[in-house]
Amino acid sequence: MRLSVAMCTYNGEKYVREQLMSIRNQTLRIDEIVICDDCSKDGTVGVIEDLIRRYDLPVRLHVNTWNHGYRRNFEQAICRCSGDIVFLSDQDDIWLPTKAETIIAYFDRNPDKEFVFTDATLVNAAGVPSYNQTLFEVLGLDRKTLGLFDKGYALEMLSVYCRVTGATCALRASAMPYCIPLSRIVAHDEMIAMTSAFRNKIGYIDRCLIKYRQHGKQTIGLRMAIRHPGEKWEYTSNIMMWHDALIEKNDECSRNRLHSVYRRFWTLRSSWALFRIVGMYFSGWYEKHYANAGAVFWWDVRTVFFRMGRKIKFIG
Repeated sequence: MRLSVAMCTYNGEKYVREQLMSIRNQTLRIDEIVICDDCSKDGTVGVIEDLIRRYDLPVRLHVNTWNHGYRRNFEQAICRCSGDIVFLSDQDDIWLPTKAETIIAYFDRNPDKEFVFTDATLVNAAGVPSYNQTLFEVLGLDRKTLGLFDKGYALEMLSVYCRVTGATCALRASAMPYCIPLSRIVAHDEMIAMTSAFRNKIGYIDRCLIKYRQHGKQTIGLRMAIRHPGEKWEYTSNIMMWHDALIEKNDECSRNRLHSVYRRFWTLRSSWALFRIVGMYFSGWYEKHYANAGAVFWWDVRTVFFRMGRKIKFIG
């Protein structure tokens, strides 16, 4: 099995050395590190080239001739990878030594999963743990929520409540046709996570496998990761419509599942949403499409109140 890392860099000279060395020091060897630099204006490229010479790192460095932005840059980095498993990597974090080994062991145990994300230790700019919560705890991924994930409600979680963080993720090459090209509106990690959830190919590891650095010059970080649950429905449709076009014509099971999600999605965003989902519940629609109809129905009731509360707050 060939292992690749897709890394994007931009003005990251301060941290990229520590990140690359943490990848080099994995207990399971990484075969290639594909780095796409998005026209850095500092010494990022020089630092990377120096590390390649000193440590014979398996890096393939591509320097953009114009600024792509992080979405397009991650897309091209992923597409340039040749591995069976592709790890996503930011330029400023620190991998724990057993990250690759732990994730590959997960994929070996779960051959039906194509995408996995993990927890992370939050550290400050100096790389020192300075927070009393892990990434999962900050994003609301507590035991109760992960329990819902385990019961098959990954799609509901990702659409309404929680966020996957790309710096912790890895995917099989077989998942790429379902998420490439990436959306120009939704973040790359959420796009891949949602398309994997539609197909029930997503999993998680409840362990901290990286040190997720928080500092003022991050492109995304926690300031973007923590969003009100109601906002999730505002851009999920973009992913669903794209995924609909990718489903094989004879795959009626996947198409029916996606179309049932469509109906819930638009119902929850519609006027009189609460009355409509109650009507759907008593007409047997939830029972037809979900094994645990009651739990999904109450999840949707909760979502309606989230949206109503946000709307009232906005008007006020």
